[in-house]
Amino acid sequence: MGLWGRVLLFLCLSSIGITMGTRVHKRRELLLLSSQLLGTLSAELTFCQKSADALILELAAKSPFDSLGYLKKFCSLPKAPFPKRWKQAVEQSVQGEEDREMLLLVGQVLGAYDLNTQLKELCQLREKMTAKAQELLEEDIRERRLYTALGPLMGLAVCILI
Repeated sequence: MGLWGRVLLFLCLSSIGITMGTRVHKRRELLLLSSQLLGTLSAELTFCQKSADALILELAAKSPFDSLGYLKKFCSLPKAPFPKRWKQAVEQSVQGEEDREMLLLVGQVLGAYDLNTQLKELCQLREKMTAKAQELLEEDIRERRLYTALGPLMGLAVCILI
């Protein structure tokens, strides 16, 4: 294997390390943005009398929520009752089991109870998401250091062995 092959191998392993280092960061960002979405939903529920479908469709078009994959999926699904459509969008778009379970609760609460119960449940869920995102901060820092150092080191080790 020539010099260019070794350089390419080194760069590939380095980029894999960097990509793996951002995995927890992406999950943390999803939780923080979802938590922000729940806060906005609570505020909207308090001041307007829109259906759950209408609220979600309206928020899905606004920044920064337009980057949430499950909201995009929700908007692209054919008309169906809100809980069914929400469940389908979340199950198809959210990877982590714990994150998926938290988001599925939104579909079970939104529009199913009186306003005070909805607000209470959404507030509790928002606090749970924020707490989990805070826990992930430490893991994010640790993994970034580990993988961003491990990728180039593995690339160098493989280049030396070859």
